[in-house]
Amino acid sequence: MRAILSIIVISLLLSASTDRDNDIRINVTLSDTFDSQNLAGLITHPFNREVGEPIVIFEIENDTDQNYSQLFLEIIVESDAYGRLITSTQNSSNGIEVEAGSRIQFSNLDIVAESVPGVSGSAKFDFEMGSEARDLLNLLNRGALVGDDRYTVKATIYTLNESGNARNLHAESSVEYVTSLQREQLTINPNRESVERLSNIDLREERPAFEWDGLENQVFRLVVVEDRDGIDVEQSLNQRFSQSFVADEIRDIAQNVYLDVLTRGNQFELPENLVNALEQGKNYAWQVRSNVRTTTSSIEVASEIWRFSTNRVLDTELIDLLSRLMGRAKVQQLLDRGLQLHRIELDGEVYTAEEAVVLLREMTNKINNNKARVGE
Repeated sequence: MRAILSIIVISLLLSASTDRDNDIRINVTLSDTFDSQNLAGLITHPFNREVGEPIVIFEIENDTDQNYSQLFLEIIVESDAYGRLITSTQNSSNGIEVEAGSRIQFSNLDIVAESVPGVSGSAKFDFEMGSEARDLLNLLNRGALVGDDRYTVKATIYTLNESGNARNLHAESSVEYVTSLQREQLTINPNRESVERLSNIDLREERPAFEWDGLENQVFRLVVVEDRDGIDVEQSLNQRFSQSFVADEIRDIAQNVYLDVLTRGNQFELPENLVNALEQGKNYAWQVRSNVRTTTSSIEVASEIWRFSTNRVLDTELIDLLSRLMGRAKVQQLLDRGLQLHRIELDGEVYTAEEAVVLLREMTNKINNNKARVGE
């Protein structure tokens, strides 16, 4: 949760206070130590015993020359997107007393512990949590990012009439903060080492492993299509991603889809039962996408389109023949510089890999039979 919510920007707004009769004041603020990592704790602060730090600070001030007793506190937590989330109301059996010219301060920890200053005995609160709050908390528990929204914590001080069925409001205060998702950080970046390793992989020696960087703890959909002449790779990928994932249709050659899988996390290694999904000697393109759930919407995030080739059978023989003639170190140096095995230049002529293999076989045979020397 910490890593996910770290991309949320919280903009705190000024607290707003209203004093009904200028005798009692209340001010509600957020703790200096509160940050976006504990949004769920803020929503449930009036009753959540698992919150181990102050989140909301309450201050009640009596500027008059008389004592006030039997004051009661009500706390409401609201969201612009979800409406009212939590209502926490102090039990009428035991009110707050604030002496003349004094103030009391307490936090959510005191409320949960039922030890609010000015209350003789236990300060009990009743709370109501709507289905909207449960939905929101479930999303946060499942790792959803916090979307664009505004949250308000409102505190009201009141007394009750003699019959206890009507309120006399004395003061209220609220604090707001806005959550804003930094969309530029919703990116899927290439894992350079993985892309390089895939660039010319030999399926006879290793299984492909696809890796990427960026979003964490998300379900990704990985699609691999063939990249060949006459095929619009982007169109093939878009068409496949527009269709719902079907576990029994991991491979669909008719749609140019060679692999279509779901994976949690930032990597996927081809398992044993899918080793034949890709073919030797072909060019492929792949992309990953994820539907990122936020508290207010779902956003599709897509990677770039990356490409790789599976080493052709001829390439291995071609490299071996060139190494016999030039030395393995020299051939490796040329490969590192971008030597294209499908276009080999010999004596000023450009040959395909198939043509070059035939010529190089003849050359090595002559050398083996002492009918030619390297350099002839």
